Amino acid sequence: MKEEIKLIKRIVFIVNDFYPKPSANGVCIGNIIELLKEEYEIIVICQKGTAEQNNTEFLNGIQVERITTRERGLRFNKNTIYIAKIRKLAKDIFSKASVDRELKKEIFNRLVSLNKIKKIDLIIPVCFPFESVIASFEFRKKYNIPYIPFLFDKFSLSNTRHRNKINKKLKFANNYRLEKNCFNAAAKVIATKDWNEYFDKENFSVSFVQVPSLKLLETNNTNIKANYPRNLLFVGSVSKKMRPIDQVADLLVYYSKKYSDTVFSFYGNQSGTKRLKNAARKYPDRIQLFSPINKIEITEKYINSDILVSIGNIDISQTPSKIFEYIGTGKPIIHFYRDNSDPIINVLKKYGNALVINQFGNKLDNSDLIHRFIDTGFGFESISWTYFSRDC
Repeated sequence: MKEEIKLIKRIVFIVNDFYPKPSANGVCIGNIIELLKEEYEIIVICQKGTAEQNNTEFLNGIQVERITTRERGLRFNKNTIYIAKIRKLAKDIFSKASVDRELKKEIFNRLVSLNKIKKIDLIIPVCFPFESVIASFEFRKKYNIPYIPFLFDKFSLSNTRHRNKINKKLKFANNYRLEKNCFNAAAKVIATKDWNEYFDKENFSVSFVQVPSLKLLETNNTNIKANYPRNLLFVGSVSKKMRPIDQVADLLVYYSKKYSDTVFSFYGNQSGTKRLKNAARKYPDRIQLFSPINKIEITEKYINSDILVSIGNIDISQTPSKIFEYIGTGKPIIHFYRDNSDPIINVLKKYGNALVINQFGNKLDNSDLIHRFIDTGFGFESISWTYFSRDC
């Protein structure tokens, strides 16, 4: 593989959502691509984020190829989104493995069309979605082009990908077999350290990365405004099955009743946020909800915020890459965790300038902790960049 790498000129990355509104994995890959694009020709295959997006476009020197499955297309129309959800549910329940075969086919076909125009030298499929890894595996069998899976999210061991524990158990053997086949045929595997235990049981050549998404954002951290209210910012998705926000919403209502020193801004998908919406109606000057925004706008919000807010996942088997994006800003962070074993807690202990709050803790105690933190927690001397860069 070392000899092959010397000859590589054209690399194709595959990720679910890319710029201008990337997923967390899309942000990570975007940071990596920025380091590679001066030396290599980079193409990114991703799904369309809106119906209006072009199939092909160039963004900051990167060729972006967008695909659309029928399910993704149905989600673009509010009148057909429920049909899309039913279709997705049926696929997840009745398929032999937790694989969207239509998505895999779309990725494979786009790889074929790109390779006809100009030979691909290397494919880097990013999990999520795992369909990108399977498509790369099948493409290698036919065209003998190497691929290196870049693993963030789990597949066979995921606690959210398979709908429920029963479905996960029923499909585990097939999903695990797919993983092994794909990893064995790969030129190499790159994975976050959440995969460490998985690969300890297997004889794979794996390179582990600690912080694949860390990119320092130039912000004027030493000139935090002294006046109130403090601007608290959350950017991301919430859902009942993955990242519930109800307990945090209730705490924000309690806090807003007692203190008037913060404005909480939420940018993201607002489905499943009924209690947060009620909180915003009750305290519109303290709790404000906004639709998802693009990466450039997110960066601006980071720069102008005082504190970044993180909300813990139900599935704590892996570390969300979003927290490293937050760390890259150098801003204070408040993390609302659900489980004492949440891996973000240890990450933030090393970061230093952070507060971790148990979502299910006493509201009075939690409110006082938050109040003290925003009043005194703006010292940056505790940040240690050494830890976050040494394993990259």
